[in-house]
Amino acid sequence: MSPSRHHSYARKAVFCSPARSPGKLGPTRLPMGRSGYSLVQSILMSMFLILTVIAGCNALTGGGEEGQKDGVISASGRIEGDEFNAGAKCSGKVDKVLVREGDLVKKGALLGSIYSAQLEAQVQSAEQEIEICQNKVVQAETSLEQARADSIARVNQSLASLGVSRSQLMKAESLRRQSLAQLDRAKIEVTQAKIEHEQARSSVRKAKAGLDYNEKEFRRHKNLLAEDAVPRMKFESVQAQYLAVREEYNLAVKQVDRAAAAVEVSKKNLAVAQSNVDLAVAGLREGQSAIEASQAGVNLAKVSRFEVELRQKEISNAKRALEKSRRALDVARADLEDSRVYAPIDGSIIRRVVEPGEVVGSGTPLITMVDMDALYLRVYLPTELSGKLRIGNPVKIVPDSYQKEEAQGTVFLISDRNEFTPKNVETKSQRAKLVFAVKIRVKNNKERKLKPGMPSEAFIDTTRVELSSEPQPPTTGGLVR
Repeated sequence: MSPSRHHSYARKAVFCSPARSPGKLGPTRLPMGRSGYSLVQSILMSMFLILTVIAGCNALTGGGEEGQKDGVISASGRIEGDEFNAGAKCSGKVDKVLVREGDLVKKGALLGSIYSAQLEAQVQSAEQEIEICQNKVVQAETSLEQARADSIARVNQSLASLGVSRSQLMKAESLRRQSLAQLDRAKIEVTQAKIEHEQARSSVRKAKAGLDYNEKEFRRHKNLLAEDAVPRMKFESVQAQYLAVREEYNLAVKQVDRAAAAVEVSKKNLAVAQSNVDLAVAGLREGQSAIEASQAGVNLAKVSRFEVELRQKEISNAKRALEKSRRALDVARADLEDSRVYAPIDGSIIRRVVEPGEVVGSGTPLITMVDMDALYLRVYLPTELSGKLRIGNPVKIVPDSYQKEEAQGTVFLISDRNEFTPKNVETKSQRAKLVFAVKIRVKNNKERKLKPGMPSEAFIDTTRVELSSEPQPPTTGGLVR
């Protein structure tokens, strides 16, 4: 009903009255004074203003109906956002919830935790085990260095001893050779002394024979001289010969004595040379024994390398144990980290699902968040209007809470299936319609004025399409190509 019709009806209601004058038939015009006319005028003006406001609201909101004018489609809806549930990966009793509904948090902020005393104890135990394993590694490395130094020292000492033994053996061999040469010379000297002694004895025997002959001649000529049987000159010649032979004999006897003494001396020298040879042979044997002992020491020192290898294996085992402890610590820390709940996004807390003290299962949400920078307006349009939309159509969003302010948005999703209008739409007539859901992305909400749940008006400009660098979902049903 238009305002003019209401106004006409009001005038009739005022000027048509069933009152009659006594004694007269038919309608009678009431007398109107200046004050009565002003009252009627005021009533009519008030009713006109009320109807005008109602008509304006119907025009603004479509009277609960969608409409189109000059390529702009108007629709009503509510601000929504993608909800994110933040929960712990482990089950247990809720220890802390550190945020309240409405709080703005940054991504990664701690929101709450599950009671984790046992997990913390596991982390501490793993850290202590790592410290023990690290000490074992240090001890094993120290033992390895000591064993390596001892092995090198033993080998060097054994090699030095072996070198000394070989030098002594060479000296003993040289002394043996010298002793053998001396022995050979002593034997030669003994042989020569014996030969000279035998020659001297032969000379004595020969001189003795000559002496005996000359002594007989001397005595015979002496007797002949006494008888004057021979001349004195002959006697003196025989006497001189005798004396000369006797002197030769004495010299031969002395030579035999000297030869015998030389034999004795050469025998003594031979005995000394033999003794030196025996000593040299004994020294040689001792040198050989020393070499064998030194070689055994070298071999024993080389065997100490097995101790080095054993220490190396101990280090490897200690490092493997350390690595295992570190993995156990990583697992314990991961389990402890799983008991803590962090914000998955930058956003606002819209629900505290649980409170401290409640027991929850693994994956149960503790907090529900919404990304305040990715809000959207969901509206529902009938087929004849949704078919005129395109992805990227610019939208002016007017929240009911801020009638004098507006936000900019863009159509980014048009449903490919029609449905009955959801029950949260206000009018029953609207809920009976088949409509298509349309999502409008809010471009800028840095001041956080728009919040999920706010009723808002959308004015969609179907004459323009804005290009976006973000990937867009495919255009779906309800469109006329």
